[in-house]
Parts: sequence; C-alpha cells; structure tokens
Amino acid sequence: MMSEAVSTKGSGDYAWPHLHFRVPYPETEDYIPQNDIQHVIHNLVDPQLDVGSVKILSGGVTNKLFLIKLDKTKCTNESLPNKLIVRLDGRKTDTIIDRAGGDLFHHMLHVHGVGSRLYGTFKGGALYEYFEGITLGIDNATVEPLMSLFCSEIAKWHKLDIVHPKIPREPCLWRNWHKWIAALDSLEFEDKDKAARFQAVDLTPYLKETKILEKFLNERYGARHVLFCHNDLIPRNSIYQPEDNRIKFIDYEYAGYNFRGFDLGNHFCEYAGLELNYSLYPSKEHQYAFLRVYLKGMGQEPTDANLEELYVEANHFALASHLLWIAWAYVQFCNSTIEFDYLEYAKARFETYLKWKDS
Repeated sequence: MMSEAVSTKGSGDYAWPHLHFRVPYPETEDYIPQNDIQHVIHNLVDPQLDVGSVKILSGGVTNKLFLIKLDKTKCTNESLPNKLIVRLDGRKTDTIIDRAGGDLFHHMLHVHGVGSRLYGTFKGGALYEYFEGITLGIDNATVEPLMSLFCSEIAKWHKLDIVHPKIPREPCLWRNWHKWIAALDSLEFEDKDKAARFQAVDLTPYLKETKILEKFLNERYGARHVLFCHNDLIPRNSIYQPEDNRIKFIDYEYAGYNFRGFDLGNHFCEYAGLELNYSLYPSKEHQYAFLRVYLKGMGQEPTDANLEELYVEANHFALASHLLWIAWAYVQFCNSTIEFDYLEYAKARFETYLKWKDS
C-alpha cells in the first residue's frame, strides 16, 4: 500500500504516482543519498523492495543519475525489475527544462512503446526503468550494423502521433530558443569569479546570429516537417539490446514536437562529443547513408532529390543546434554545480557556427 504522501500526476492513461518528498541534490560529487532513495522506492514501487547497491552514473551534464540494484529478498512481486534509475534534477535546471512536461513525455513514450517505464516522480527527481543493454558511443553508434538500428529508432519516434492538451504541436526549438536566451538577462551568480568570467563575454555577436538564423529558418521551412523528436540524440542516450537486436533511446527531458531537421542535424553535431572534435562530423557520404536508412524507416523511397533535400535541411538545423546549446551552456554555467566548463563549450560551439554558416 502506498503512503498517504503519494498523489497522482497526469490523468487517465497518462497518470503516474508522485511522492511529496524531496531528495536533496548532493553537495559533493561522490555523495549517495541511499536512505532517501530507499524511501522513494518503498513509496513509489513496493514497501518490501530494498536497495541492494547504488552506483553514480557518469557523463551527465544536467542532472545526477544513480543506478539502483535492487534487493528483492523480501519482495513477493516477481514482475518487478532488478534495476532502476533515480534522477535528481540539477540545480535550477527548471530554467531550461520543463520538468512537468518532461515527465509527462516520459510516461507517454512508455505508453506508446518507445520509452522506459516511469515508476513515479518526487520533489526534485524521478524514478524509472533501467534499460538493460550496452550504452553506445561514437565508436559504435555511427557504424553498421548499429547505425541502421539507430536510424530505424529515430524513424519510429518521428512517426509517433502523440496527442495531449498539454503537449504543443509547434516546434519546441523556438520555444526553448526564446526561453533560454531570455534567461541570459536575469542570471544570478553566487560565485564572483564565475560572474566576472561571464561579464567578460560579449554576447552581441551571438545574439545577432540568433536573429539572423531564426529568420532564415522560418522563411525556408516555416512549420514543415514538424514531427515528434527526441532532440538530444547523443550516442550515450541510446542503449543497444543484443537479445532483441534493437536500440532504445533514454533521457527524454528535451523531447517534443520539433523540426525533423533539428533532430537529425543535432545528432550529427553530437558525433563531435563533449570534447567538440568536429573532425568527427559526418561526411556527406556518411550522412547520405544514414538518411537513406531513415527515409526507408519513414516509409519513403530514398531518391537523389529527397536525399539532397534532407541533407541540406539537416545541416541548416545543425547551425540551430549550435546556437541553441550555446544558450543552454550559458545558463548552465551560472546554475550548475557539475564539473564542466560550460563557458568554454559555448565559445567553441560559436566559433564552429561562424566557420560553418557560410560554407
């Protein structure tokens, strides 16, 4: 039986339990709030389900993730999983992420057969299914046979028709773009050194380019090719499951209706990794091979004409990827406690944008 502190979020088929209990964000990189995690699992999953071990998952630059191995010795429910993920929302990340919307997407994606199960939310985080499998990297996600599986999963997402009154059908690119850029005017730094570094950045060239590119993309694409997108298709957000020979995507915080070109172009940008090694950006030949599989997955016959059209479209939106994540990085530089140099990241992406925009 659930605690009285548990209520319901969402409604109907898209409802999930919410625990009115906050797990504080760790003050240090290696701290594990095991007792709090145990309390969450007892209330959201099963009071007889215990925490066996907890591992901090590395690689995230927005949230803190914990892999929970469960002790089911006292548990009689055999259908429960062996592992779960606890997500603790990064400090002030509600500036850039719609948490309520993201959790709704997460639950709906599971209902539609592409997402992990959301066991519930709590104040400052969520508890969800762990996808067993191999976390992909740039070395294997971009080569066959996994590349074709990756493309097919993107197509599966892009064919989703998710209807809900709280889910806008307009491209979330512009919504996030405007929200994150507007946030730059009200950043409040607690660290004086950080504040000085940010104040030394001249935002004028960046803000000028955002207006130029937004005007170009709106004139060129309008609201065409708006599909349901993941919007953060970095290789490590994909899990290969050998037994089923399939790839599943994880981390749905930025999911929503968007330009297909953004999902594709953003993915190509992510070949460079967090190190931003753009020598790894895929060649036209590689992109054609990728887009050929994608179009087939969408039920379209790849022709020279539609391959070239989609190639140009993806690379136009790769420019938007640069400018969007620059704004994200500036906000994160102010708010995040994660050890990552967001300011250098923003600088490097803007330099790349300037090189690419006229090429």
